[in-house]
Parts: sequence; C-alpha cells; structure tokens
Amino acid sequence: MDVSHSPTEGGQHYPLHYVATEYVHLAKMAEQMAITDKVAIFAFVRRGTMGVRLTQGRESGLAEAQQGEVVYIPANCSAVIENIGAGPVEAVFIRFHSERPLAVSSAEVILFQVPQLQSWVQEFLNHNADHPGGDSVHYYKLQSYLYHMAAMLMQKLHMPDHSLLSESFADIEQARRYLLDHYHESIDIEELARRSGVGQSRFYQEFKRHAGLSPHKFLTMSRLNRSLRLLADRPGSIMEVAHAVGYPDEFYFSRLFKKHMGLSPSEFAACANVRVANLSPVFQGDLSVLGIKPVLSLERGWSQQPEYYLQQIERCQPDIILASPVADHVHDALRGIAPVVMLHWKQCSWKERLLAISDALGLTSVAQHWLAYFEKKAENARHHIRQQLQDEPFLVVRVMEDESLQVFGNQRQRMKDLFYDELQLAIPDSARERSFLDTVSLEEIVALECDNIIFLVESRLPERKCRQLEGHWRQHRTSRWQGQCLFVRHSMPLLYNAAAHDALIDRTVHYFLQTDQLPRKVHV
Repeated sequence: MDVSHSPTEGGQHYPLHYVATEYVHLAKMAEQMAITDKVAIFAFVRRGTMGVRLTQGRESGLAEAQQGEVVYIPANCSAVIENIGAGPVEAVFIRFHSERPLAVSSAEVILFQVPQLQSWVQEFLNHNADHPGGDSVHYYKLQSYLYHMAAMLMQKLHMPDHSLLSESFADIEQARRYLLDHYHESIDIEELARRSGVGQSRFYQEFKRHAGLSPHKFLTMSRLNRSLRLLADRPGSIMEVAHAVGYPDEFYFSRLFKKHMGLSPSEFAACANVRVANLSPVFQGDLSVLGIKPVLSLERGWSQQPEYYLQQIERCQPDIILASPVADHVHDALRGIAPVVMLHWKQCSWKERLLAISDALGLTSVAQHWLAYFEKKAENARHHIRQQLQDEPFLVVRVMEDESLQVFGNQRQRMKDLFYDELQLAIPDSARERSFLDTVSLEEIVALECDNIIFLVESRLPERKCRQLEGHWRQHRTSRWQGQCLFVRHSMPLLYNAAAHDALIDRTVHYFLQTDQLPRKVHV
C-alpha cells in the first residue's frame, strides 16, 4: 500500500496527512456554522441537506450538498455551512494536511461522492475517541481512505464538463439563492451580474437556463408570490407589504401587482381574508400557491368519525369549506355550517382543481398567473430533458418509506401529468396501458423491460441506499444496454397538487443542472 503521495496536475505528487475527524450537527433549518481552518477538510454529509459557501479573497462559491455527498474545503478558506433542509443536518469533517490545494480555485465548491465512505466514517470517528494518541495500524488505514477520497476528487475535477458545471450551476445557483434570500432588499441586478464570476452577458443567459426566467422576472415573481401571503395576513396594510417585499413605492407595487395578478392588492386582500376550512390534505398545496392559509386543515379519514370533527369545523367558524366527496348525511351537516365546495379530485387534473378553488375564492386571475409561471418553468425543464435524455423511454418509480416500490404508468394521472405529459418523457411500451404497480421486488420492475429508470426518493434517504438500489437494478437486468438510472429527490409529500408538482419541477431541473451531462445509452 502506497500512502506517501497523491496525484495532482502535471504529474506532480503531494503528500496528504490525516489530522482529525469532527462530528457536526445542525439541528434546525437556517442554523449555520462558520469555519476557517489551516488544514483542508473533506466534509461528508451524513444526513440532511447542507448549503456551503466558500470565500477566498474576492472569490466566493455556493452549492447545495445532499445526503451522501462530500464537499472539499481547502485550507485557509473561509466557509459557512447552513442547514437548508426540513430536517437536521449531520456531517463528518475529515481534516488533513496537503502541501498545496487539490483544486485550482480555492473558492470553488466541489461536490463529489465516495460510495464506501458511509461504511468508513465510523472508523474515522472511532479513531478520535479510542486512539487519541494514535494507533499506527489504524492511522495508516485511515490514510488509505484519505487517498481514496482524494482520488475520487481528482476524478471529479478531470471530468470534461467540470468547469462548465461550475459556471452554469454553482455561480448561478448562488445568484438565485441571493435573490430568494434578499428579495425584501433593494437589489441591483447589474451589479449581481458583474460579481457573478461568469461574465455579464453570459450571466443572463445562464440564469434563464437555470431558472426558466430572466433575473429581473425571477425577482419580480418571487416578490409578488411572497406578497400574496402577506396581503392575506395584513389586509389594509398595502404600504407595509410593499416595503416588506422590496418595493419602497407602494403605488408602483400596486400597479405591478395588478398587472401580473389581474386585481389590485386591496382586491386580493379582500378575497383572501376569508376563513377556509380545508378537509383534504391534497388541497393544501393548491391553497398555498394562492397565498391562502386555512383556519382548519384535517387529515385524510376524518369523515370516518364525523361527529367529533364536525364540532371542530363548526368551532372555527369558516366562511367556506373545501371537501372531497363524503357521505350525504355528512355533506348535509357541513352545509349547515358554511357553503361547501365539493371537489372530486380524482376525476379532474390538479390544474382544473386549482382553477375551481380559485374561482370559489374570487382569485381566478391569481391562479392563472401562477399557472403561466409554472408553464415557463416546465418548458425550461422540458428543454433540459430533451437535451440530455433525448427520446429514451423511462420508467418512473417511487421509493416508499418502507422501501417498497411504486411504478407510475401512463394511466395513473398522479405522475403521468408531470413526467409523461408536462415534461414529455418518452413512455415505455410496458407502462403505456398500465395504471400503477406496487411491489417490493425489483425483478417485477426489471420484467417491464425498460432500459432507463427514474427513482423518486425522499431527500433523507441515505446515498448508500440509492447506490444499492441502482446496483440491484443493474444486477437483475439482462439487457445488453447499460441504461440510465436517475434519482430525483423530493422533500415534501408527493400529493397531487400545485405545490408538489412545482417542487418536483424544481428538483428535476436542479438534478439535470448538477449532472450537466448524463451518460448516453451505451453497449456493455
């Protein structure tokens, strides 16, 4: 075993020396930790989603590290890590000496994967606790792991599209997140473009490629969408809302709002200031994009014990009740409390239901505005899919919490709407006449004879589980084609509503922009 040096550019070799390991825990969303260290760090995300910002002089870089990914933090580089997910972040920092940085740009955030690290990480942690003075055998074992990580980093750096990925994803993602985080401030887009690191003219092109909108339109949509919730909460305070979303001139804000939403802020506030009782969790994602927060939301199954819940509904004094079909006697009881909008959500698309809800609330133009915005994002996603997946058919499979699998066919409206209609993925022949398939067996999925597959997985699913799933899928296949196995992560329930589809569009585009170039169908 050679543990004396590591490869770098130009055939030069530089030694690495393991120093120590630290366990890091960020319990809450937006919790941060600042790092400035004289040694380099491989930061392994063991759980959650971690934002990473590196700063070196005037250069800076930003990226989002998912569970199972490793972040390279060079020595003497200022770093801030942040919990940007719904759950806690657990990370393991492996510190080491290197005679020179392993990457050319010390402010570039480089993400890579080391499949074996999930099983190695406990050995790093145990070394600190059990052998503080240093066990030679254990130390050299960790050194070998360290060199393997360095090799995986080098492999990532030497990928042909790495520099393009840095420009088209990390820098633009940093600008996009800046606009989302600072929408309430005065923002100079031209200055943001100048400081982006990709050049002004290319900044606008790459931002639209990334977000589906120009930076100016993206900022406007972000501000207006945020203003919906504020106007619903603060009726009559147009000036406060305008200032809260970054517009010092309330009259300009009112004109802009009416231009995009089809009604004035005060008209929207009057419609939104309504007490809605939502009796189906599916409708929650439709109400949220309209800026409406119900006074009561019930979980599925409430109508099996109607007496108890009818009292709850009556106590909240709703102005309107949104419900899925219930027994006639329950329907009659609800109508005795408030007007009822009965929505047969399994018989119509989520878009039709969103328009029906908005119509009942007098917010049809707001829903139409949101759908137009969604269509622009969807068109951007279709562009990336056409570019990278071409006309290859893909199975869409959801990985459930208990690790069972659900295949979505062309007859299953829930995911067909998004992947096969909205995003225009090619449909495998085996899924064309199928509704869905629930199974615990990969063999059943392989038997559908599709060379390519998209797994929908929760954000918290460990990366090693994804790699195991891919390995098992490939192992059971008999095709002579290698095929493509993609993982799209999601952080919210996959309900059939506007918010869930919007989030999946974002995650799908995020996936393709990060990978930037997927392997094509190859013969093995």
